Amino acid sequence: MSIVIGVDIGTTSTKTIAFDELGHIVYQTSYDYPLITEETGQAEERPQDILRAVKLGLTEVQSKIAIVELKGIGFSSAMHTLILIDKNNHPLTNVYTWADNRATDTFKKDIIKDDLFDLTKNTGAPLHPMLPLGKLLWLKEKNKKLWDKTAFIVDIKSYILYQFSQHYYVDFATANSSGLFNTYTKNWDDNILQYLNIKKEQLPQLVDTTFQVPNFESSIKVPLIIGGSDGTLANLSNPQIDERFYTVSCGTSAAVRTNIDTLRLCQNRKLFTYYQYQNNWVVGAPTNNAGDVWQWLKDKIFNLATFEELNDLAKKSPVGAKGLFFVPYIFGERAPIWNPDASGGFMGLTAIHTNKDLARAVLEGELYNINLIIKELNQFNGQRPEALILVGGMAKNQFFDQLLADITGYKVYVPESVEASALGAAILAMISLKIIASPLMIQKELKIAKVFNVNSPNHAIYVTMEKKWNKVRQLMTEEWLAVE
Repeated sequence: MSIVIGVDIGTTSTKTIAFDELGHIVYQTSYDYPLITEETGQAEERPQDILRAVKLGLTEVQSKIAIVELKGIGFSSAMHTLILIDKNNHPLTNVYTWADNRATDTFKKDIIKDDLFDLTKNTGAPLHPMLPLGKLLWLKEKNKKLWDKTAFIVDIKSYILYQFSQHYYVDFATANSSGLFNTYTKNWDDNILQYLNIKKEQLPQLVDTTFQVPNFESSIKVPLIIGGSDGTLANLSNPQIDERFYTVSCGTSAAVRTNIDTLRLCQNRKLFTYYQYQNNWVVGAPTNNAGDVWQWLKDKIFNLATFEELNDLAKKSPVGAKGLFFVPYIFGERAPIWNPDASGGFMGLTAIHTNKDLARAVLEGELYNINLIIKELNQFNGQRPEALILVGGMAKNQFFDQLLADITGYKVYVPESVEASALGAAILAMISLKIIASPLMIQKELKIAKVFNVNSPNHAIYVTMEKKWNKVRQLMTEEWLAVE
């Protein structure tokens, strides 16, 4: 048996999972690390914490498998991370994550002052302060001493792999999400680097997602395959089904994605186009507000011990939550409105509403918003999907799964394994190592655990309710924010 390890470097934990050549999990572990949020807008992590989690995970998994069967290690990492490094290759900063929004004010000024929209038209990345591009503009303006000390500008995976190879590498997929990458040339964009006054030598070397990183770490004697970003890899590890589908990934945040085999960029910049592998691309868009909103409701509003209690409340409210609407933008928003200043709230609240209705309205609001992203993707594709594949932590909530089907009007498939990004990293490693020739060899072996069909009467109600919710959303995001 051949075993490949997939390492998924996430925002708050690193999962390390051993897979066999059919994509079955042999052993898995996870190590957490804190998200630093000591000031408004801050969302950082210590790079040494993440490095420790990666090393502990690899040590544990390797101790549980037959080493002679281990053929390689593939990597996945969260998108939009940034670390500044000094001339001695020591971190000058923590890891700035996608959730850090302190660059917002600087970024908005730069958009007004300069034509960034046109300058970044070839990046495939929607223009937003979450991008490393936005954070670099902010750091350059606000912290000149730090900027002057910066020798290298890297992402978290580049930093981790440097510890094994003594060289900075970045895969096309991860670079594609930085705002500095030219999607057409698969190289750093000269015009953007000139705008930032950054040299290519300060950035990691660009390589394909099946690239084998030269490994000088004596304790790891198998090839390291660089892999891709978590979102693109999640799409690589879907079970093969007959219908044309979109992937809905729903954990702390959420995203809707589909694969394309001919490069196309979204002209209105509301969707990303990110590289996957061998001239396959992933198109889609992310929302900030998903499982994090559900957790906020559980912890901050209802003070409940478990998600099961919260779920039980939501189930006891009728379809449409008695006319109560919730706009979920409590963490600002990326897609579909791309407005970091957006906020959320309830509308239509009356004395008849209970905590049950509030709980259901929150879930329905999250899913109305996801459905807007699906519709944006439909417009880009010129057609609708036949089904949705749901992965991520929220996929374990069957009430949520059925709501997704009823609100969107699409059949929902939930795979047996929702560890999609780690499996995607392992698949690319198997391709690089010639264990498999194509992702299809794994995808056809993966199983669907549950299928949720659309409840037609409920969907008919939701079609009407979503139109009303959309008017509420426009009031709370466009008209409300326009009032000075």
